[in-house]
Amino acid sequence: MPTDVEKVVPTATVSESGIEFPTPQANTPGMPVATSQLNPECQSNVNVTLENNADNPISDPERILEILSQLSELEECNLPKEEGWLHRYDITNGESGSHEYLAHLPGESASCDLQLLLKNENGKIIPLRLFDMVDSTSVGFFAAMNADGELLSSAKEPDPVCNLSNGAKTIGTGTTPYFTGYFVDEYQRRFQLLKMNPAGLGNGGIAGRFIEENGNQYFILQMYADNLNDTNTKLSLSSGEEVSLKTEKNLYWFDLKTERNLRSLTEYTTIDGQMIRRESEHQLEFYAILPTNLAEALQIIEANKQ
Repeated sequence: MPTDVEKVVPTATVSESGIEFPTPQANTPGMPVATSQLNPECQSNVNVTLENNADNPISDPERILEILSQLSELEECNLPKEEGWLHRYDITNGESGSHEYLAHLPGESASCDLQLLLKNENGKIIPLRLFDMVDSTSVGFFAAMNADGELLSSAKEPDPVCNLSNGAKTIGTGTTPYFTGYFVDEYQRRFQLLKMNPAGLGNGGIAGRFIEENGNQYFILQMYADNLNDTNTKLSLSSGEEVSLKTEKNLYWFDLKTERNLRSLTEYTTIDGQMIRRESEHQLEFYAILPTNLAEALQIIEANKQ
């Protein structure tokens, strides 16, 4: 299925070790400054090997999956243990992304009992999809609305699952939260596909490496494919235009303090030589009490609960 991305002009400086992203202003509407959540009792088990750099990357699938699993465990450990709200959104190519994600933590474990997909329309927060199991562990409530506030569907869901790692698979929000647990599942699948078709990425592949910048350490996961023209892969731009792709490169930066995926880069080359690039910072806020705009959006869609 074609992916909808913007065709953009690069605005960040790319170096061998990483990307310099523009810093958002704290007073920009709809763009709060993210703060890391760190639990001093959580300790990383990742064996950081700085010799595994860009010239000597890790290519063994088992080692990469082991690192991602260790990152996921520490990320879960660092999630707040008190009741509250996790708000996730992206800053893409220097601008606030169009979709945001909200989850309620009951304060008992790294789980949730409510998830909400939101649309950010020029700073106005619009609720799109809700999954709510706050009042029951055996039955959940699902609702979907359009951007005009019209209810599209609502239903009770038996045996509900609210999963921070892969909410898109469990509640159908239509968005991936991009917690590290998602990468474990996704790259297990990708490595399995490569076992069945070793030439699936052509001269590309999947690799990982460690870097150190300004006293901070990061794990970088990269996937590169250079034979997309053989599979006639297409990409849908926001303009509605479709282009045929020649190469695709994805890079993800994981902070080894929080184990969170902080930033990502997706870069495509088309058959006719165009470059399409998307750079994102992945923000995560924790609130004990919801800000007014998020609380109002939740109330709008919750009004449809029976």
